[in-house]
Amino acid sequence: MSKDSGLLLVVYGLPGSGKSYFAAELAKALRATYFNTDIIRKTMSPLPGYSDREKSRIYNKLIGDIGRLPAKEELVIADGTFYKSKFRKLVKRELGARFRIKYIEVICPTEELRSRLQIKRPYSDADFEVYQQIKRAWEPMKGKHLVLVSGNDNLEDMIKKTMAYLLEDVR
Repeated sequence: MSKDSGLLLVVYGLPGSGKSYFAAELAKALRATYFNTDIIRKTMSPLPGYSDREKSRIYNKLIGDIGRLPAKEELVIADGTFYKSKFRKLVKRELGARFRIKYIEVICPTEELRSRLQIKRPYSDADFEVYQQIKRAWEPMKGKHLVLVSGNDNLEDMIKKTMAYLLEDVR
């Protein structure tokens, strides 16, 4: 990978953690190209499920879409649960030659998360049952990554912590 390679930020976490809200706002703040696995899921199937097979298809499409970006794309954000190490490894294997990849995990206290999952969201159909299903299958990230705690009023702080994390490589 050359010094001229782009940067891919993988924002991941459980359903309801606030990762998509954060990732979309971060993309606006950084003027990054933004991809969301929930949006991809909705374009692939009007009645999506959350099976491993479907997840694999979604992550493969995500990686293909990012891979087809023009070479001038320098900053990309990929937003999804990435709950299994195989999905994170797939991103690294397929896109690691073109992008430096940094991971940002968004977490949220369970009671807050439960409350969020009761609200209808535009692209995600995940409810508390889906959250529990994914949490049971969750494989923690090994290796360096940033962990952010999502609250109802800390977006600015989350973005500041992300900026500090991104600047670590520059120092």
